[in-house]
Amino acid sequence: AEAMVLDVRGDPAAGMQALTEARAQGQVGAVLLVVGPDDDFAIMTRALELQAAEYVPESLLATLPRKLHRALGRARKLKSG
Repeated sequence: AEAMVLDVRGDPAAGMQALTEARAQGQVGAVLLVVGPDDDFAIMTRALELQAAEYVPESLLATLPRKLHRALGRARKLKSG
């Protein structure tokens, strides 16, 4: 897949563990957006450490399409450049 959106709002710790395992196995594409809680800075930080292109707090969920479009554009530029 060119892009993946991972929603960890229900269980952030389990979501980050699943992402860690998927990254280790090479199952995550180049563009990853993580949707998670607004105020869990440890989860935000971990998502970025795991090379998420964007972390989208739940309160900004409406911006997800724009953020995904922008992240895909950046990835395409890097790929062609």
